[in-house]
Amino acid sequence: MTRKANAPGGGPGAADLRRGGEAFASTHIVPRPAENCKPPGHLTPGEAELWLEAEQGYRRSAILRLSPGEEGREMTDENQELVEAIEVIPEEHRSSLQQKLVTATYDFQKDIFRDLPDAPPHTLADLDHILPKIMWLWRPWLPKGFVTLLVGEPGAGKSALALAIAKAVITGASWPDKTAGDGGGYVVWAETESSHAILRERATDWKIPKDKLILPAVGDDLLTELRLDTEEGWWAVQKEVHRDGVRLVILDSLRGAFRGSEDRSDIIGLISQLAELAMRTHVPVLGVHHLRKRGLLDNGRVELDRVRGSSAIVQLARCVWAVDRPDQLTPDVIRLQQIKNNLARWPDSCGFKITQEGVIFTDAPTEPKESTQRDKAADLLLALLRGGPMLATEIFAEGEGAALSKETLKRAKKALGIIAKREDNRWWWALPTKEE
Repeated sequence: MTRKANAPGGGPGAADLRRGGEAFASTHIVPRPAENCKPPGHLTPGEAELWLEAEQGYRRSAILRLSPGEEGREMTDENQELVEAIEVIPEEHRSSLQQKLVTATYDFQKDIFRDLPDAPPHTLADLDHILPKIMWLWRPWLPKGFVTLLVGEPGAGKSALALAIAKAVITGASWPDKTAGDGGGYVVWAETESSHAILRERATDWKIPKDKLILPAVGDDLLTELRLDTEEGWWAVQKEVHRDGVRLVILDSLRGAFRGSEDRSDIIGLISQLAELAMRTHVPVLGVHHLRKRGLLDNGRVELDRVRGSSAIVQLARCVWAVDRPDQLTPDVIRLQQIKNNLARWPDSCGFKITQEGVIFTDAPTEPKESTQRDKAADLLLALLRGGPMLATEIFAEGEGAALSKETLKRAKKALGIIAKREDNRWWWALPTKEE
């Protein structure tokens, strides 16, 4: 409902506005006279702001009804006659009148704010007393006070890795890059995919103190579906994050915490809430999320545009981790890499395996190198010449049997620095010696 205020002065009435035509558009301005655009001096600052709100509503009402497609907006009773009068103005003159309304509104606001009590502006320096410097729970992967996303395809090991991260916070076990964790903290685990049984069994097998993993719950039922876009669910998470000793929040998963469509930009509301919660508590939030299905034009690496849903999901995350299995010959070794970091240089990737006893960290696997024709030719030459010099004609014959052309063999010869010598009108190839 629109707030009303007794504003001084009067505006043009319906009879005046109905004059219409070009003469009206060029000689009249709908907002109230300029001499009445300043609140009376006896008003308090609060009353002056109320007066300003009423005056702005007066002008917005007129501007909205001059614009197409804005039917149905609520108007104050005192503006209804004005609105009806504006509607009779010929359409060809409305744009001119609208511009005058906008200009008058800007001038009116300048007059009002100029007369309000002066106060120093807020500057960036004020944040020095509010926000700490950027700090890391795990440098340069997990910044305190920010949202970090962990993304990957279904079954890629996201939840298992998240639990291993929790173990480093709770027990001081190593991080994936094999540096030591801090230990001694609590972790809030917001389970939204009804995987409580898996979580409990893994924590038991991996020797993680279960009393250090805090489960937000609506009421007393720990198995209740947790939704962070409800007042009850959000309150449950906030309450636990503010407990002493909480060092990390893990949300598994982001999709399960949100009932709406992740393809719509309104999911930014939930991400914004998580970002503000992290900032105000200085506790990092690690959100587990999924990738969309790989398209025909996608390469083998995980990139930001493969994160499922609206682009708003990755906008507020300052770090984004991705897990994948780049080498299908060793599918049990999973790669952890960063695909976004706004706060530090990107670190080297890590590797890990999931076992019955827990997560074991290893060197990062890489994509298998695709062998080119020249690579094959180089391998063949090294194998043939390892036993000593060989006639070029015989090498070409071996190459033909391996579907390698003479030109490909010659390029490989040059790359390897192979020596060619002519004896008795025949060319011999040999591997270079130390002297050569």
